Amino acid sequence: MKHNKTVFLLPIIISVTVVLILFSCYPGMNPKNGDDTPVLLGERLVINEPTSIVMAVEDVYDRLVVRLTKNGNTIDSSNVTYHTSNVYVATVDADGTITGVAPGDATITITSESGESSTVFLVHVRDIKILSSSKKIAAGHNLQMEAVLVPGEETLTSETKWSIIDRSIPLGNASIGLKTGLLTVNQEAIGGDVDVIVSSTFGDIVTKPYPVDIIESSELMVTLDQSSKIMAVDEELTLKATIWEGSNSYDATPNDVTWKSNGDKATVSDNGVVKVILTGDTTITVTSKTDLNATAEFIVHARELTVGPEDAQIKLSLLDSLLGGLLDNVVGGSITLTATLTGGTASVVPSTVKWEIIDNNTLSLLSNVVIDDDSGVLSVEGSLGGLLGITSIGNVTVQASIPGTKLKDTKDVPVVSLL
Repeated sequence: MKHNKTVFLLPIIISVTVVLILFSCYPGMNPKNGDDTPVLLGERLVINEPTSIVMAVEDVYDRLVVRLTKNGNTIDSSNVTYHTSNVYVATVDADGTITGVAPGDATITITSESGESSTVFLVHVRDIKILSSSKKIAAGHNLQMEAVLVPGEETLTSETKWSIIDRSIPLGNASIGLKTGLLTVNQEAIGGDVDVIVSSTFGDIVTKPYPVDIIESSELMVTLDQSSKIMAVDEELTLKATIWEGSNSYDATPNDVTWKSNGDKATVSDNGVVKVILTGDTTITVTSKTDLNATAEFIVHARELTVGPEDAQIKLSLLDSLLGGLLDNVVGGSITLTATLTGGTASVVPSTVKWEIIDNNTLSLLSNVVIDDDSGVLSVEGSLGGLLGITSIGNVTVQASIPGTKLKDTKDVPVVSLL
């Protein structure tokens, strides 16, 4: 005897619908805090702001504060445990004190005593490297200094403080812009030198002294319009070289200078066109044909951007799925995505990465999908999928890119419901 499947399933569908309506209408099933915000049921472990830090090597951070709640009520969090993902970058002791060890990135995972909840704190240990198109400056001229974070080679702009710490010339014959890094020397400074340093306005990171020689304005000097750049494979860039003879300058041509690459990862033409072949670091040198001591350098940081972790997925428990259907704004699951530069550097500082969702193929029953622009935390709210027996809710396609470069990568993150 044949049965009509629609007739057979109809009572079940009606029953589930009625139960959902009754639950959602019952005041006790939609608890609110005093400020009318929803109560997050179950155990939740959160970090008080900030949720990440940039620090220098040997810096100590002892202001990590966590809060543990259960069904909306704060409970004892003194027995949480701390674990670092990379002891060679940052360590953490039993009370949550973090110490920077070496430039790089580490994730501090905090887990409750019960093991039911955990959260992460991102640590970015950084050093600063000074770059310049030349280590020489002609008396009466300016030289633009540049600083980058290590690792990541992120150019620092407004977050720097430049100063001269040592000089072999009378005070007042050389100065540097506190925020701009523009070094200026007078005509009277011929034959001297200065040591320049830069510090960051975050993390108290200070560079080692960078020496700059002051030459006579009659000497020949070559400068470039930029000193370094993060580039993608197959990307091209045209460098502009300028030749200085005293106070006079002119654009260099192939008749005036020679170009050279120190490796096979990037090439340079006679016209200063740089092309990236492989990931890695390459130094491009331009040299005057009439004075072999007049040189300038450009550093190519060829990288590939990869979004991780490799097995990234968001799991919604049955309870999260149920509550997501009955209550407002219940977060069902989240994951912290990472953007890593391969080819010679560690993870990118999150603030340098632009995160965005470019496609959302989750079921329409899913309440909301969002990604934090700064931290790369991808979150979803609870779904009715788990309650209705749907184990695969779909996937979200996320893209990470580095502003000012052609580097980007995408990743499909599955969203599943655990029955």
